[in-house]
Amino acid sequence: MNNTKPLYLAASLLFALTFIFSCSSDDGDCDCEKLSGNSANSSSSSSSFTQSSSSSSSFAQSSSSSVNWCEGFVNGTPREHYGELKPQFCDERDGKKYVYVTIGEQTWMAENLNYVTYGGKCGDGLYISNANTPTCDTYGRLYEGNVAASRYSDLCPPGWYMPSLTEWETLVEALGGASEAGFKLKTTSGWGINGDIDQNGADEYGFSALPSGYAGPYDDFYEVGYSSYWWSSTAHPHDNYTGYYIEIGSWGTISTASRGKSMLYSVRCLRN
Repeated sequence: MNNTKPLYLAASLLFALTFIFSCSSDDGDCDCEKLSGNSANSSSSSSSFTQSSSSSSSFAQSSSSSVNWCEGFVNGTPREHYGELKPQFCDERDGKKYVYVTIGEQTWMAENLNYVTYGGKCGDGLYISNANTPTCDTYGRLYEGNVAASRYSDLCPPGWYMPSLTEWETLVEALGGASEAGFKLKTTSGWGINGDIDQNGADEYGFSALPSGYAGPYDDFYEVGYSSYWWSSTAHPHDNYTGYYIEIGSWGTISTASRGKSMLYSVRCLRN
């Protein structure tokens, strides 16, 4: 038995070499695919699997990126907003619609941004929350300065951008300066009463500034109903961890100051 096995293996090897040699000849009747059939099928199967996996991956990406959140929406479609018809645009990232107004040579969102992303939270009672809340539906989200207060921020929808401190100041000057602009930008309802004085504004230009309040780094939520704070894209010239913001207080005066970027303020975007 031990002597037969080597002879059998040698005969098998000789047959295979003979077949390979004959396939490499010019004999057109030789079917070389028979020898490499298993290998070819294996290669084909592997290739098909690779293509299938790639195709599956591409489909997953395309189906994710090909979702048209704004399908059927006509840019500029008006919506009533605080007693006035205003044109809207659609944020292609999530399908949210925002109204906007033109004041002087600038076109501003007339609502605070409410885009769900890292560094953005909603007011929830005395604190802020990652979850959407009714406060967010009314006032928009509050964003950390680390996300918002930068000229490189991509927080705003495509076609819009974070305004600089200078661009905020341009808006204020167009409305008569810091002592007058706040009253003209505030909504005619929704602001609290300080003593016996109604804190609502005139909303003369449809900007519709709401008292969205602010939040601190420890998730405490303050001043909703009484003040508005918005980040600008301007960073402090000597401290990259500090950014400039704009405030409309309950009395309507607009002021600007710098604060650590761990604070959470609202965001309004300018159109490119």
